Parts: sequence; C-alpha cells; structure tokens
Amino acid sequence: MMIGAGFIFAISLIPFSFVLCCLPQIAGAMLAIHLFTKWYRLTLTYGEGIKLGILTALLGGLAAWVVGVAVMLLFGYQLHVKEVQEMMLKLFSHFNNPAMIDKMKEAFEAQKAQGLTLSQLLIGLVSTVVTSAICGLLGGALGAALFKRGPAKEAGS
Repeated sequence: MMIGAGFIFAISLIPFSFVLCCLPQIAGAMLAIHLFTKWYRLTLTYGEGIKLGILTALLGGLAAWVVGVAVMLLFGYQLHVKEVQEMMLKLFSHFNNPAMIDKMKEAFEAQKAQGLTLSQLLIGLVSTVVTSAICGLLGGALGAALFKRGPAKEAGS
C-alpha cells in the first residue's frame, strides 16, 4: 500500500501531471494490489481489492495535498499554479479577445495576493478525499479483477 501511495505522491509533484486527471491514483491502487497479490500469492475479492485501493489512493492523495498546503503556507508557492495559468492563457488566447486575457491576468494576480483561505483549504481537502476514494474504488476493483495469483484470501486472515 505504501508503494502505491508513494507512486501517487511522486506523480502529483511532476509538472503538468494534473492533465492525467485520476490515472495516477487508479494506477497507484492497481500497483498496490498487484504487489500484494504477487508477494502473498493470493487472489483478493473485489471488496478487499476496493478497500486496499481506496486506502492507497487516500494515503497518496492526502499526502500530496498536505505537502502542497505546507509548501503554500511556508513558502507562498502553489504547486502547479503557474502551469495551469499558462495553459489557460494559451487556451483562451485562441478566442482573440485581449480584454478577456487581461481580466484573466488580473484575476490570477488577485488570487495570488489573497493567499490561501479556509474555504479553499476545506474545498481542497473534500475534493481530494472524494476524488481519491472514487479513484481508489476503480483501481481496487480493476486490480482485483486483473491480478489473480493463487487461492482466494480467507475472510478471517
């Protein structure tokens, strides 16, 4: 589980990794299940795979969120914000509306000056938990379906 969570955490630090959406979390959950089934030579039920996948994705996602918040609070730097702003400006520049681009730049500066608010923290936490749980569920179910290594894991063990 820790290796899958570490994978999710590491991918989240790569610039432009946000364009992958939920794939790193799904892949991290599947990695955890693959390694579990490989090391213990067991086949997990869908419920066990989903549980392992959700816990893996939550651990990796929340670790990345905590580090992002800590970097913002300690150094005033938001991870991936520069890349998102550049991508948005490039995308909206195709509309040939200089006034809109200027307003976007003003909004980016105002947001930077505002800093991190409590509502942004709560929204970020809730969205991280919900997204991680959904992706972990998907990755866990896929992992349990794909990685069968031996007899089914007994319910009591």
